[in-house]
Amino acid sequence: MYGLGKLEREPKSYIVVDGFEYMDSKLRPITIKPDFIDENKGVIIEIKGWATPVFAMRWKLFKRYLALNNLQYKLYVVKATQKDITQAISEIKKEHYGG
Repeated sequence: MYGLGKLEREPKSYIVVDGFEYMDSKLRPITIKPDFIDENKGVIIEIKGWATPVFAMRWKLFKRYLALNNLQYKLYVVKATQKDITQAISEIKKEHYGG
């Protein structure tokens, strides 16, 4: 895709906070599902039209999850404009795919 190797579209979700019970209520886990992942190159790309405060919290929890699990990924958050996507693809190609 876009000359970026083996990027997979939303291949999996990560649980960043486990579900739990509180006063007879079951609360679901907090998850995040990045838009693109290349496991071989250690790249995760998230495309956002508008980064809400909820996204900012999830992204921070996701970084914590990666740190606690000793997972080393280069993370990219890209605005969903054609210009920003094209620029990000160019930067990612140079840094991770030799082009």
